[in-house]
Amino acid sequence: MPTDALRSSRRLAAVGRATVALGGVPLSMDAIAKAAAQVAGAPVGVVSLVDGEWDRLVGLHGLEGVFAVTRRISVEDSLCRYVISGGAPVWISDTRTDPRSADATIVSYLGLGAFAASPLYGADDAVVGSVCAVDYTPREWTPAQQAALSSIAAVTSLLPGVAGVAAELTVNLLDLAPLLDALAEAFVVVDANGAVLAWNKAATTLSGWSREDVLGRDLHETLFPDQNTQAVRAVLAALTTSSTGQSSPFRRRTVWATGRNGRRLPVDIELCTVPSAAGPRVCVSMLDARPRLNAGREGSFVRAALDTVGLGVLILDPGGRPLLANASLRALLGQPTGSPAVLLEGLCTHLRGPGGEPLSPVELPTGLDHHLSLHLPGREPIGVRLHVDRVTADHEGDGLVLAVRTDAGE
Repeated sequence: MPTDALRSSRRLAAVGRATVALGGVPLSMDAIAKAAAQVAGAPVGVVSLVDGEWDRLVGLHGLEGVFAVTRRISVEDSLCRYVISGGAPVWISDTRTDPRSADATIVSYLGLGAFAASPLYGADDAVVGSVCAVDYTPREWTPAQQAALSSIAAVTSLLPGVAGVAAELTVNLLDLAPLLDALAEAFVVVDANGAVLAWNKAATTLSGWSREDVLGRDLHETLFPDQNTQAVRAVLAALTTSSTGQSSPFRRRTVWATGRNGRRLPVDIELCTVPSAAGPRVCVSMLDARPRLNAGREGSFVRAALDTVGLGVLILDPGGRPLLANASLRALLGQPTGSPAVLLEGLCTHLRGPGGEPLSPVELPTGLDHHLSLHLPGREPIGVRLHVDRVTADHEGDGLVLAVRTDAGE
């Protein structure tokens, strides 16, 4: 078996990060393993992380004996190594005739008849392990079972801090309500306009809002009613604009949310933008922060969300007045303490078109990436791409969100 993929330093670093992340996530990986077994109609389910020496069974269902205690198998004896080396799902319908199972000691030791596994993706899309279903008798894995197992692997990759998600694996994200309900962490999915698309049981426990109450409604109407509607939608537009086919990194912040009873509560929140067939989705993970609240750390959802955007963002209200800006834009313009108005003035002063002509960013067409340059005093010109989005907030009119990234960051 080729060892370059298995022992590459980049992949092993991703395995290490995923191991730490899964160890700190307040949910049972055994619940994920159980869901994997159920969707495949198999007696055994496994979530594994594979490093250079061990296939570590971080989630188990239906398996007893020594492996249920040690929770690890040597790589040489594991079938999951083929998921790593091939970077693709493995479907073995009969271990007696498949050459991949000939030298895997685990097969004869447990008397395994069939094996199915889909990759678990980590940082930089490295394959860090797999989500597996195992049967003791030979059997065919149906296309529906294969798709369901791959979807569970995709959702597991979405857990805070674990991973990037391959775009082709995200299409079934919203069809996995039973799996999302297995998470102990509140998990919500919204579209670029903030409409709630998925809402798990933990989100109901945290907020008091049921799934039926919130599906299709704006996120700010339920959890963040005290926030400026324009700003919330502009931030979501910036988050989805910053997604370029790869999942954006999670970053945890403590913010104030509002429950159904109208009471405010602090929550630790993480945001992630992932691709889907219908366009980028924003995944919101939340934990009740009251048990460990540190006074002075809780803040606004809008400002916390802006902190997760890896490009410069400036939000203008329907009257054209600068409303909010993030630290990335301040750093880009060399104005660490600049107000939104000062930053807009800086853009208008130093932004140049393809021909070197000064221009006003608010007059540019929306929905396009404009290739421009920044001419800051005492610095070489910087090539940038400016994306302009028009954001509507009910009857307040249209505002703008300006998202700036350097060409070097592409």
